[in-house]
Formats: sequence, C-alpha cells, structure tokens
Amino acid sequence: MSFLSRGGKAARERLRRARILYLATEIIVRDNMFLDTNLKSSDVAKAIGTNRTYLWQALRERGFGFQEYLSRFRLCYFIENASAFSGMQG
Repeated sequence: MSFLSRGGKAARERLRRARILYLATEIIVRDNMFLDTNLKSSDVAKAIGTNRTYLWQALRERGFGFQEYLSRFRLCYFIENASAFSGMQG
C-alpha cells in the first residue's frame, strides 16, 4: 500500500499544497519577483499555473500569509546583500 493510498484525500491535498509552495518559491527566487513592490499573490499563482486561493491555502498551512512570505525573501536578500546597502544614505 502506497503512502498516498493510506493517507487518502488529505495526504494528496497536503502534497498538492506542498508542490504549489515549492513551485511558488522556485519562481519567486529564480525571477527575483520578490523585488517587485507591487507583486500580488495572483501574479505568483498565474506564473505557476494555479489560482491564488490554492496558493493562499498552501501558505496558511505553513502558518503565514502572502505578505509575510514575500517579506522572508526580501529579508534574506537584504542580509545577503547588506554590504551593498551599507553605503546608502537615508
């Protein structure tokens, strides 16, 4: 008996949501989409071939919303590039 047949529909849904989040993360990082301050969840969903409801469900399962999800990428980007920002005048 396979993993999916034992877990049934709930396991398949968790796997689908994990795949959506994986694809979203991959495309957001690959294309630096997180740098776009006007980026919407519907833009990301369209880019990975799903809709924003499914994307939101996948994010909620991990315990955060779309803006927090983007903020994590932006924070990592800033940390990795902090030296470039240190010379900025505010």
